[in-house]
Amino acid sequence: MQPLITVLMPVFNGSAVVRRAIDSILRQTFSDWEFVIVDDGSTDETVSHIKTYEDPRIRLFQRLHAGIAPTLNHGLQMARGRYIARMDADDESHPDRLLLQFQFLENHPEIGAVACQVAYKASEVLPHGYRNYVDWTNSLIAPGQIANARFTESPLAHPSILFHKILIEQHGAYSEAQVPEDYELWLRWMDKGVEIAKIDRFLLTWYDRSDRLSRVDDHYSEAAFYQVKARYFMSWYRQYGEARPVFVWGHGRIMRRRVNWFQEAGLQVSGFIDIKQRDHPDFIHFESSDRYQQGIVLGFVADLRGKAAIMAHLQQLGMAEGEDFFQVA
Repeated sequence: MQPLITVLMPVFNGSAVVRRAIDSILRQTFSDWEFVIVDDGSTDETVSHIKTYEDPRIRLFQRLHAGIAPTLNHGLQMARGRYIARMDADDESHPDRLLLQFQFLENHPEIGAVACQVAYKASEVLPHGYRNYVDWTNSLIAPGQIANARFTESPLAHPSILFHKILIEQHGAYSEAQVPEDYELWLRWMDKGVEIAKIDRFLLTWYDRSDRLSRVDDHYSEAAFYQVKARYFMSWYRQYGEARPVFVWGHGRIMRRRVNWFQEAGLQVSGFIDIKQRDHPDFIHFESSDRYQQGIVLGFVADLRGKAAIMAHLQQLGMAEGEDFFQVA
């Protein structure tokens, strides 16, 4: 019998944590699911741990090591559910996660995918970057908030999402190119008009480790992220930019490197906005708003306080995020 939800979990050498993830799915208050676990060529005791479970809803598939995107795509081919819930082997779903996300999509047919807020836990002392990132993603709830912030960073945690399987049939599976596979998929969906929402509840615990893929794999490098941002911003610009001039807010070597990926994608920069007066024709002092107010502004300032000040200034000018300006750093 076809289950309503396929929980899809790739795993590679997860013997130390995989039981926690599996047990959290077995504790779900929603029971109409299958659990497709795809082992990506583990060399530890991961498979042995998985095989101790006797629940017939757990379906284990084993592959030679190929990486996360091919492993996810293999799992999608095996999935029989109407919805796909992502899960990672080192995370933990809260008992009501599947029930609440299923009910949300059933009650909001205009929404293609729904994530949730995530609780952050680090298994060791790590820099605060991911914790700050999680706080930022948790602040984005409504589809408009998620869409407006999509070029800043991935606006949701990959293992927190539940989506209609038909989206894969309509828009393709995970990219196996050297890109952040989840972020590229969200941008592709939103580029096609898919609305993504988030439940304003903590339904997943996201465990951070120093060896997580997004820290060590080239698919999640700065270049990979900015090339994907640039590609989908240019797609939006060609559809909705109406040939308005584009201005960049920021300065410095790092900004120039990041802007270059946008320029390689076809962006023509009409000027650079700065808070300092600069004797250069390419630079515009931020108070000279008459020069950029009718254009589109891309904010390349990564500092949180600076980003907030830029957003407040542009909104005071009557410019709208998602239409007249985007934060891309």
